[in-house]
Amino acid sequence: MQKFETIILNKYTEKLTKEGYETISYELNKEIQKIQKNNAIYIPVINLENNFENIIIKRYIFYSFYYKITIDNKDYIFKNKEKCEEFINNVKQYTNQEYEITTIKLMIHKETTEEDLINIITDKKVAYEKAKAEEEARKKAEQEAAAARKRALEEAKRLQEEKQRQNIISSRGLSDYQQYAHDLVINTYGWSEYDFQCLVNLWEKESEWDPNCHNNSSGAHGIPQALPASKMASEGADYYTNGYTQIR
Repeated sequence: MQKFETIILNKYTEKLTKEGYETISYELNKEIQKIQKNNAIYIPVINLENNFENIIIKRYIFYSFYYKITIDNKDYIFKNKEKCEEFINNVKQYTNQEYEITTIKLMIHKETTEEDLINIITDKKVAYEKAKAEEEARKKAEQEAAAARKRALEEAKRLQEEKQRQNIISSRGLSDYQQYAHDLVINTYGWSEYDFQCLVNLWEKESEWDPNCHNNSSGAHGIPQALPASKMASEGADYYTNGYTQIR
């Protein structure tokens, strides 16, 4: 006849392994030895067989080592360390926290259900995606605010420069034609203010900045007194009456 412990080990090791338990032979054998020390007799041919086996298996499960991690003050318990580590890796996709695995006797505890595992992973994922979306929205808002501040500063600078330019023009008492000429020679051609003043003086003498001024003797025409007047046609067909075309 096989030994009592051999029969139990052979019968339940494979079953418990499939259920995810670890170190089965060692732990199960310990429980068998405890039963034997209490002079329990194994008689496989009678109905009491299952009573003894059930006692051993229940004691094994009751006193087995389990793996535990704690997340948000809640314990998650596993028979199998590999499954425990897999669970941690799934959770850590959505959190920067580190989790410590400890071992405990099952005793009054019970293994965490698949539903509970799915729920905590889902909760962490939802919290992670919400935090990520909020962070992206915050960064976008900061970028938009920075861009708006930059545009406001640039606009303020432009207005200030325009105000300064208008002040210069106003202080000289320039006409619309003179202001137009000033913009061209200073901003387009790079003349100095001294050069521009020379132009003002010249055309003041030639035509008093009147686009309709005409010299009947020579045929010179317009603000610059172009001779012939048609030489201004390269700047526009309205050269004969349009002072801006004449200035260009």
